[in-house]
Amino acid sequence: MPSQDQPPDPLDLEIERLFRAEDDQALRLLLARRGGKVLHNLTRDFPGVDRSTLLDAMSLALERVWRARARFDPRTGSCGGWFALIAHRCALTLLARRGRFESLLGDRVDEVRGTPQSPLENLLQRELLTLIHRLVAQLPRLQREALLANLDDDVATTMAEQAAQLGCSVKSLREALSRGKRSLREMLSRLGHAPLQSTTRSSAED
Repeated sequence: MPSQDQPPDPLDLEIERLFRAEDDQALRLLLARRGGKVLHNLTRDFPGVDRSTLLDAMSLALERVWRARARFDPRTGSCGGWFALIAHRCALTLLARRGRFESLLGDRVDEVRGTPQSPLENLLQRELLTLIHRLVAQLPRLQREALLANLDDDVATTMAEQAAQLGCSVKSLREALSRGKRSLREMLSRLGHAPLQSTTRSSAED
């Protein structure tokens, strides 16, 4: 972090200028000049996590950097440190999301969890997660939003808070979540995946 008697780094000032100009060249510059170090830090902080997941975290971090660009101030911190912090949080989010998928899919957890033992297993794992995201996107709005609120939430929220955010009752949200889980399992089954028998309490009550 720059001290009061140390001027900001020229790169930080340039990125701030591009942010204020709404120029997404700032992201390309940030990735080119600081991406290597950020990826190195992620590899160090998350040993055993496949490189593709860490690259996904960096991609998600760039999206969040852009959304929060108005808050960047080179006089209080560096762009590299800011990017690294957001990327670390995004990696945690993606790993938590994987865990939530495991819980949702019950006895198919072995197909989507753990460090892959081979490049083929890694590819199959990523393809399954990509397929699940695509199927969730096809669900009716409330079912889709109910699932995503559980799979993708950075901060734990109550069912009541989620319902308020979505503009529906808690009862409607619970019903939508149950129907969404059931629909997702059925779509996976139709695509050739074995029927899912969930071992979680919440899924058993669907």
